[in-house]
Amino acid sequence: MTHKGFAYFLRVENVSSRDIESTVRIFIAPEQNQEDYRSWIEIDKFVAKPSPGKNVIYQNSKESSVIQKPAALEPNPERTQGESGCQCGWPYTLLLPRGNEEGMPYVMMVMLTDWNEDRVRESTCGSISFCGVTNQNQPYPDSRALGYPFDRPIAGIANTLITNPHMATRAFKIRHLGTEG
Repeated sequence: MTHKGFAYFLRVENVSSRDIESTVRIFIAPEQNQEDYRSWIEIDKFVAKPSPGKNVIYQNSKESSVIQKPAALEPNPERTQGESGCQCGWPYTLLLPRGNEEGMPYVMMVMLTDWNEDRVRESTCGSISFCGVTNQNQPYPDSRALGYPFDRPIAGIANTLITNPHMATRAFKIRHLGTEG
């Protein structure tokens, strides 16, 4: 139950004349279920600061905000809540769905929003995902709802995603190579 490491290389264009601190949100859904808002899985959310013009944003999957910090690559019963780092979130080995040998078709959606509008406060472990909230008195570290924009039904998801300039989609496949790979 693990996967090889991967990274996101996102090409974005900032058409303004200044750097824009942005929340980058990455979701995936099975291709055949992409019109069902409940099928979208948050894979990562992080802050980037694109400069005016064309930019490449790089993010290693091991730095995902939705995994345990430090990323648990193998089960370790000696880890306790008192250790430094976030102990909540998905284990890194469960970040991606399993896929199949032929390659299970998925769609990835990347969306950039204004971090200055999204920001509520920094969490205790630096995560901007729900994982960073350690008690009920701390606000969710994002002003938008958990799972935004898939926190409610959306009519015509595919059309909505391709017609918004701050969103982009790509089809891809997740392959499970069995015990050999």
